[in-house]
Amino acid sequence: MFRAYAGYQFNDYLAAEAGYSRWRNTRVTNINSGTIPNGSVSEYGWDLTGKLFLPMAAYIHLFPYLKVGVTYINAQSHQGITRNGPSDFGYSWHPLYGLGIGYGFYKAMVVDFSYTIIPQHNTPLPRINNFALGLTYYFNFLDESTHGNVGSIDENDP
Repeated sequence: MFRAYAGYQFNDYLAAEAGYSRWRNTRVTNINSGTIPNGSVSEYGWDLTGKLFLPMAAYIHLFPYLKVGVTYINAQSHQGITRNGPSDFGYSWHPLYGLGIGYGFYKAMVVDFSYTIIPQHNTPLPRINNFALGLTYYFNFLDESTHGNVGSIDENDP
């Protein structure tokens, strides 16, 4: 799975992201006891996601979050699999939700681990359960002292 995204963090608690995802092809075999040729289904999606960061102390640099949003998914079949026409599963809109945790190992960089669920309603394709390990770089054009959700530590912190 591949996901690229860009977003904006409004404050220490809220952010929004827009992203593009490309999932690994799903291999389909032995359909109707072998009467339909084997093949695969490829999917990609565009999403818009809101993130709610849970407050944690800045000096431990952990940033748990919840996310919710919507995704547009398009699926194409390959090698003889058909549904309502040749090689087209079509597109559809689906909710997405998940959770994750990030660790700020540098002032402007956060590595995070997340779990996202995309329940695909009204389609024969299964729900997407996605575990991801990612790296986020925070650009800050206004204030060079802090970046993203990584707090600063000074002599007054415990």
